[in-house]
Amino acid sequence: MKTLLRRNSIALRDAIDYKKRQKKNGQIFNHLLGLPRFINSRSVFCYVSTGSEVDTRVIIQHCLDNEIVLSVPKIAMYRKGLDVYKIESINELSKGIFSIPEPTITNNARLMDLRDIDLVIVPGLAFDLNMNRLGFGKGYYDKLLACINAYKIALCYEEQIFDKVPTEPHDVKMNMIITDKRIING
Repeated sequence: MKTLLRRNSIALRDAIDYKKRQKKNGQIFNHLLGLPRFINSRSVFCYVSTGSEVDTRVIIQHCLDNEIVLSVPKIAMYRKGLDVYKIESINELSKGIFSIPEPTITNNARLMDLRDIDLVIVPGLAFDLNMNRLGFGKGYYDKLLACINAYKIALCYEEQIFDKVPTEPHDVKMNMIITDKRIING
């Protein structure tokens, strides 16, 4: 069931034409930008978008321009998880594993203390109104989210909201889901 839902969600997301997707990205960004939780955050973790995911480049640039400490993930294949690094410029990203943009400066001084993160912005493939998230199936984000006490926001297109997303005990619920049409609170 999860595999089929993942496939369907990717197909729905990919079917959104470029212009419409750009408009939806703007609506999602405006929803996020209006949130006191985002406005008052001093430290934000944000995924770096790829393909037809909700584009996070404008969010990343906004954080950097407004002196918000910004951290992004880097896949740690050796432990099948994510490391979290601070970046100071969008130019510090280049394609990494799975062609996902990752930080290029990965010294220990840039490694982020997860306790210092106020807000987490995560991707996903499918979501439901019970704040459940279906990811890509590798468990990277669930492992990371289980270690972070920060407020968790998922970004997606309205087409990625389903009646029910199958879950397992290790799956981490979102506190909020933002689509181009609405803000869903947990």
